[in-house]
Amino acid sequence: MNGWFFDRSAYPSSGDFLIGIVFDACTVPLVEQPFPDGNAALYINCGTVSTAFNVATAGYYRLLFHLAARYASTAKRNVNVQLDGTTLHTVTAVTPFYWQYAVRLPWLAAGSHTIGFQGFGADYSKVAIVDNIRVETLSVAAAEAVTAPLANGGLEMPAAWMDLGITVSNSATAWSDGAWTFENYAGLGRIQTVEYSRSMPPSVPEGFAAGMLTTNGVIRQTVTFPQAGQYRLSFAAAGRVALINHSFDVRLGGTVLKTFTTHDTRFRQEEILLPPVTAGQSLELAFVGVTHVNATASLIDDVRIERISDTLPDALSNGGFEAGAAGWTFTSLAGVTNNTNPWKVPVLAGTNMAYLSMKNSFSQQVSFAQGGSYMLRFQSQSYGYTEFDRYHDFDVLWDGQLIGRFLNVSLWPYRFAVPLPPVGAGSVHTLQITGVDSYGVNSGSCFDAFRIEPYTPRERLNLAGRFPETTVLDIASGAKLALDFEGEIIVRTIRYAGQTVSGTISAATHPEFVTGTGSIASPAKGTLISLH
Repeated sequence: MNGWFFDRSAYPSSGDFLIGIVFDACTVPLVEQPFPDGNAALYINCGTVSTAFNVATAGYYRLLFHLAARYASTAKRNVNVQLDGTTLHTVTAVTPFYWQYAVRLPWLAAGSHTIGFQGFGADYSKVAIVDNIRVETLSVAAAEAVTAPLANGGLEMPAAWMDLGITVSNSATAWSDGAWTFENYAGLGRIQTVEYSRSMPPSVPEGFAAGMLTTNGVIRQTVTFPQAGQYRLSFAAAGRVALINHSFDVRLGGTVLKTFTTHDTRFRQEEILLPPVTAGQSLELAFVGVTHVNATASLIDDVRIERISDTLPDALSNGGFEAGAAGWTFTSLAGVTNNTNPWKVPVLAGTNMAYLSMKNSFSQQVSFAQGGSYMLRFQSQSYGYTEFDRYHDFDVLWDGQLIGRFLNVSLWPYRFAVPLPPVGAGSVHTLQITGVDSYGVNSGSCFDAFRIEPYTPRERLNLAGRFPETTVLDIASGAKLALDFEGEIIVRTIRYAGQTVSGTISAATHPEFVTGTGSIASPAKGTLISLH
C-alpha cells in the first residue's frame, strides 16, 4: 500500500474490516466532512498500520494528523499513536467530525523511523478514520537536550475519560491525572469541533487536551532537576473561548516568576528563564490564577523545562531596562518607557521596556569572559496610533554587521533568537538595534528581555536537491547572501548590484557579498558583446 503496512495478526480474522484503506466514494457516509486530504484515508478498527519515514537531520519533530469516528458508530475507538513501536499517546475518535492532533515527538536521530496507529479493543463497531498525516520539523539539534522531567506536560486526558464523553471538567475533588494537582475549579478540557459550543478550541499545540485555569484556580506539579545549571520553562497559553483577559502567575518554589494575561484565544508560546538550580533539587511548578473576577479563564498546554547551560554570562547588562537607560546608548527618538507610554502598549516583561521610533536606534557594548557560541534572545512588538503605523522593520547589528532583519506587523509581542558570531575570551563587541523602514510617521517598535545565552550551533542542513533550480536571486549592492547550509544548490540566475554572476558562488569565490558554509552553482549565460 505505497509504503504502509497493516498488521492484524493479534486479532481474529473473523472480524472482517479490522484495518485498511477506505475511500470517500462509499455509498454510506463514513464521516460528516470531506476527507482532509484527497479521497482516501486509514480505516482503523483493530490492528496496527505503520509506515517508515526518514529524518535527514537529527532534531525535534511534530506529528500532525486528522482523526474522526466512523459515522453512526455505536461507540468510540481508542488509537495508540506509536513511534518506533512505542506508544506516545492514546487518542480517541469521538465524533464523525475531524479533529487535528499535534504530537510532539521525542528527539530523533538522523535516519529511518516508524509512525504507527494501533486500534485496540474487542468491539468491532468502533472505527477511527485517520487522514492528512505528516511530520514537520520543529528544531534541528545534534543531541537530545537535558530536560527536567514533567509528567504529562501536554496535560492530556486519559482515554477512559474520553470514553465517558467528558468534554471539560473543573471539579477539583473529582479529577486528578496522577501528575498534576488541580485546585479551585481548575481542570482539563479536550478539543472540540463544530457540533459543540466550542467551550474548548478545535485544536491545541500538543495532543488533544489542555489544562484549564479558571479565575483563581491552581495547576501544580513538583519538578526535580537532573543537573545543576540554568533552565528555561516554556508553555503555550490562550484565553478560554469567551473568557479572555484572565491573569495568572507562574511560580517556582512559591516564588512568582512572571504574571501573564491571556488577551485572546490564540495559543502563544511563552518562555521564562528560571533561577539557577542545583542537581537533584525539587521545586513546585505552579500556574496560579490571580484574576478574582468570575467568567475569565486560561488554557495551559505543552509545558516543558529544558536546560540551557551551567551558568549564564553577564555579558549584557540591564537587558530588561529595569534600571532605566543604564548600560545602553539611545539616539534622540529612542529610550525607555513603561505602561504609561502614549501607544498604550503593555510592558513586555517587568516594569520598563525600550522603544525606538522610525529609523532611530539604541546600542550597548558587550564583553565576554569566556569565548564560544552565544544566542541573543529578546522580545519585541510594533506600536502606532493607526493600523498602518504598526508595520516596522528593524535590524540587529553586531560590530556594525547585519546579523538579523525583522518586521513587526501587529500589536502583539514576538520572541526573537539570533545566533551571534563566535566570540573570543575577553573580547568586546557592540550590539545595536536600529529601525530600518517606517511605514507611518508614528511607527516604531518596543523591546524587552534582552539576554545572551550559550548555545551549541545547530547542525547545518544539506539542501542539495531541495531547492528550485528555476530560482533567480537579485541581490542589491551592499546586501549579504548568507548560505547557512552544507553542500551546493543550483539556481538559474544570480545578480549582484545589477550584474549577473555565474559559476560557483560561495564565501571563497565572492566574499564581497557571500557568507556561510554553502555554495550555489549558477550556469553560465554566455557572453554579451556590445559594439559602439
